[in-house]
Amino acid sequence: MAGDVSLGAARRRLDALRTRGARPARRPFFWDPADDEAPHGNDEGADLLTDYLARRPDDAVAFLAAQARACGYETLDEAAADDEHLHDALVLGTAFAEIKVTGQLTATLRDLALDVLARRAGNEPTEADSLLGTALRAAPRAP
Repeated sequence: MAGDVSLGAARRRLDALRTRGARPARRPFFWDPADDEAPHGNDEGADLLTDYLARRPDDAVAFLAAQARACGYETLDEAAADDEHLHDALVLGTAFAEIKVTGQLTATLRDLALDVLARRAGNEPTEADSLLGTALRAAPRAP
């Protein structure tokens, strides 16, 4: 398990990222518990962040797969085929949980999250999805 990180410590870590180019993730939108478009503002995202903080996974992609199984799906692909909204909330919630807690984002999770945003956006992304994409691209890469 990764080190002990509270939400306060996660916020401080994001503040420190400002000097390394990840400033977009510091906006209040990313921390809004009531905005359904924020990564952890919907029920699925809020529950996922709570679980991420409780477990402190070393492997965020394995954590994401476990979240899909906990929702009754064998795989993340099965979740996507059956319930895109749930799939998207799990992927984006996990990506932003990793950013908030570790200050980094694995390449695999970044790619999954950017794929979600590209599919959802079609020809015109929402303002929220544009913010999410900018923050995902700016987050430092995990080793």
